[in-house]
Amino acid sequence: AGTYGFDPHKVATWGSSAGAHLVDLLATIRPEDTLGRTPEVAAAPDTTPAATVSLCGVHTCFRYTNEANIHKMLLEFLGTSEDENPDFVRSASPMERLTGQEAPFLFITGDADTTTPLSHTEEMHQRLQAKGVSSTVHVLPGVGHGFGYGNTTPAQLKTLALATPWLAAVLR
Repeated sequence: AGTYGFDPHKVATWGSSAGAHLVDLLATIRPEDTLGRTPEVAAAPDTTPAATVSLCGVHTCFRYTNEANIHKMLLEFLGTSEDENPDFVRSASPMERLTGQEAPFLFITGDADTTTPLSHTEEMHQRLQAKGVSSTVHVLPGVGHGFGYGNTTPAQLKTLALATPWLAAVLR
């Protein structure tokens, strides 16, 4: 941060779909956590973001058994299933890692998303709030999965209109 002249306490993460899974996961990794630690990054600085914007995200790697395409993707991504290795799958599921130490979350998703269930976003939001973490959800009517890649469609413009003031308030 010093090299590039920015305040490391004002860094937010933003991701969509699998990218939202990654930023959600990063937000749950405390400095003392061993997840992702290797000898090369053992002395890495705290990478916890000051805020997280999560668009149509994968918040859990559990409970996708009825969505065959997602279940297959997660099996390929994780290399195991929740039946074979539930502890590993739990460690890769942001919703299962919440401690109450997370920074504020903004969730934006569409109610026509058939890839990542709205119920998972609502549950993640409720769990964060139950732990005392600031969490906001915006549901875009008629919007499907993967709307967050760009800045020209109505859904993308609405996302920017929602996220910009939220980030300004959270990071001030």
